[in-house]
Amino acid sequence: MKEEIKEKIEEVTQEIEEVSNDRDVPRNIRERLKESKEMINKKESQNLNLTRAIYFMSEASEDINIPFHTRTDIMNITSKLEKINEEIK
Repeated sequence: MKEEIKEKIEEVTQEIEEVSNDRDVPRNIRERLKESKEMINKKESQNLNLTRAIYFMSEASEDINIPFHTRTDIMNITSKLEKINEEIK
């Protein structure tokens, strides 16, 4: 994998970590974020794992209990993941 893509993935996982550490985020959303982060960090089948992580993030952003600022953060992270996924293809 290209070094540039690895750096982008590390940046996104850091952003996910920051959002999941926010006490305003409901527990079920934090769990989805952690699942997404685990998917992203798996080495095998990177494209498939990114697709799964994007799905988890989208699902989390649709929760009715999510704070508005968190929804915005998740949508921004999802957008970055989609761009990385396209670069890997």
